[in-house]
Amino acid sequence: MGYASDDQDVLPPHPGLTLSSITDASSIATTRPGSRLDVVAEEFPLPPPLFGTGVEDADVILRGKDDVDLYAHAIMLKRASPVFANALGELSPEVPVLNIDAEGRTIDMLLQYIYPDCRPEVGQDLDAFLAVLQLAVVYQVGHVMQLLRKMLVKPEILNNYPIRIYAAATRWRFNEEADIAAEATGKLDLAQVGEKEVGNISATDLVKLMTRHRRRRGDILEALKGWKSALCKTCQGMPGDSWSMRYYVRAVDEIKKRPGTDMIFSEQFVHQEVGKTNCPECDNYFVLSQRMKDLKQAATQSMRRHSPSYSRKSVQSTASQVSPMTPVPSTPQMDNIFSEGDCILRSIDSQDIRVYRRILIQASHFWKHLFSLPQSQPDIDPRDPESAMPIVDCTERGRTLKLLLQLIYPVPKPQFRTFAQIEPVLEAAHKFEMDSALQHLAGILREPHFIQLDPVRVYALACRYELPDVARLASSFTLRSDLEQTAEESVFGLSAISFLRLLQFRDTRAAQIAAILTERPPPSPCEQCKIAWASNWLRLALEEIRRRPVSDAIFSLSFVTKSFDVEQVRRSFDRIGYHQCNNIFNIADHDWLQELKKKIDQLPESLDPDDL
Repeated sequence: MGYASDDQDVLPPHPGLTLSSITDASSIATTRPGSRLDVVAEEFPLPPPLFGTGVEDADVILRGKDDVDLYAHAIMLKRASPVFANALGELSPEVPVLNIDAEGRTIDMLLQYIYPDCRPEVGQDLDAFLAVLQLAVVYQVGHVMQLLRKMLVKPEILNNYPIRIYAAATRWRFNEEADIAAEATGKLDLAQVGEKEVGNISATDLVKLMTRHRRRRGDILEALKGWKSALCKTCQGMPGDSWSMRYYVRAVDEIKKRPGTDMIFSEQFVHQEVGKTNCPECDNYFVLSQRMKDLKQAATQSMRRHSPSYSRKSVQSTASQVSPMTPVPSTPQMDNIFSEGDCILRSIDSQDIRVYRRILIQASHFWKHLFSLPQSQPDIDPRDPESAMPIVDCTERGRTLKLLLQLIYPVPKPQFRTFAQIEPVLEAAHKFEMDSALQHLAGILREPHFIQLDPVRVYALACRYELPDVARLASSFTLRSDLEQTAEESVFGLSAISFLRLLQFRDTRAAQIAAILTERPPPSPCEQCKIAWASNWLRLALEEIRRRPVSDAIFSLSFVTKSFDVEQVRRSFDRIGYHQCNNIFNIADHDWLQELKKKIDQLPESLDPDDL
């Protein structure tokens, strides 16, 4: 096996800057290997640019409109973007400088997203985030666009800036994200929105949003009207005599201003007037709980009916007002990713995959060390150009290697749907010490599709491949599973000690919850109808927490209503008639349940790091 030396052109030293490399492995978590952060703070906003100086083997300069120079590798940019590839092909080798119409800070952040060994943090600076996304769209950096589109609708960003996210999504034709953002605007009163929020929205898209709000408002009000019609005639005629009618009036006022359901179904809104005068018929807890579920279902159906549909015509009109240089995003052909390279990885099933050593070095300590070793020259056949390329024999299958390489190449990332797909890639990423690929896969394991489907299996994988944060999160999700029913494939590769600790953690938490539930007696049954729903609930709750020691299930509406014996309620009402029942469900019952839930939620929900 032999390796050819890296014969890429290298930039001449920039005046005052040194292209030396960082060799301290401890710096990898906070900086990119091969970078020196010696830029004076006054010359660039903190934090300093990772690509400002000291980039090992850099062969191209990206110059921002503020005259800040960033150093990078042409091969990384070419693989990341067809626009970069075309622009770099026109540069003079003597002066490899590419002028970019963006601030140096924005270019540096884009490069951090392009390079596999960087982990950029945008934080709460929405303007900086949108600037990077704009640059990724202009230069068609597909994998960065893919990542930032997901970040665009994360709750921590979306909840604070729903209108601005809606504007950005419509601007760049991100239809799915525009739908999500449009729904999030339901908590806003559009009449109170300022010019800054709607500055980047076309009138067409603003009208579409207003129309959606109007339709949503009408549908929710119609659902509330149907809910009101199920109340007794006395309540409908005298709104102040029941909690249900008071709730209806407040909900109507709220929806007229903000056509979103989060507020009217929030705990604070629902329980605002609990304990005041109630109607025995309309405010009976068993009946009321079913009516509230029906109301939620009707409101949800209206949301699905009126999700905005962005036609190509309206989207084009929006985009054309933003910037004539913004192209339609495109995805590079995945079949062409491994058509070029200066090294060959040969899989165990005899697939030859051409790769660039520079990309492997940037992403992996294993490959960086391997390529630094002195190698014998390969036998070269003049008739076969590929004979000059070094060949590395791998024990992984070709499909696994290609998926892994896509995680470190500056291209859109592959999708993983099953454990069978992700596990061999995890194994290879761990073997080759590809930290960025491991972190990406760790993020996928955190997704509901995996961690809710089989949290024990995620826990086992996290322990096996040294992902402690994922292991702790998975341990909390295992509390929602019945560990006695664990399948054998879920614990493959997990030591018996680690699984036993998981069982002990569940049993300890179950005992703690049982002590909390029984330390204070439940409310006494009603003296008239003798209905003791609280005692039934406590018995059922103690049985449930032995299998799943979490508060989610036992305090849910469906679980609490299961404690009511419907036939007993009917027989009681037939015997003594409707009355102001002291035990069906009142403020004391509500406070009792809330106090129990608060105490349970204060218990540790995941394994201690020392127990992993």
